Amino acid sequence: MGTAKERGETTVEENNRIAQVMDEMGLNAWGICGFEPLRPFLLPCRAAARLPSCPQAVICVLFPYHVPLASRNLSRYAVGPDYHSVVRELLAQAAQKLQNSSPTYQFVPFTDSSPIPEVRAAVA
Repeated sequence: MGTAKERGETTVEENNRIAQVMDEMGLNAWGICGFEPLRPFLLPCRAAARLPSCPQAVICVLFPYHVPLASRNLSRYAVGPDYHSVVRELLAQAAQKLQNSSPTYQFVPFTDSSPIPEVRAAVA
């Protein structure tokens, strides 16, 4: 079974630090799962090279994607800024804040092009 840390479990103190950063960033739909249960399902992609050498946990953040309906002949996804850019910037800022609050860990943000199987991680 290994230790709690090896299983990707976080301490109450670590959870509180993460929760504080997420709250400061306005990211209120998130969760944590261990990395090891996801390892057999990692997706082959170039972004896998950005994974830390010994990943322990995955923080999943949900970004609701809702654009109000408009009376025009334009796809909803094309209204407003590209969500990839918006999400990437928010996650980069959150990762930096998390890094500052927990310097012994590495926080690597991914958006869409990730080796992490997102749906499995979200329900883990």
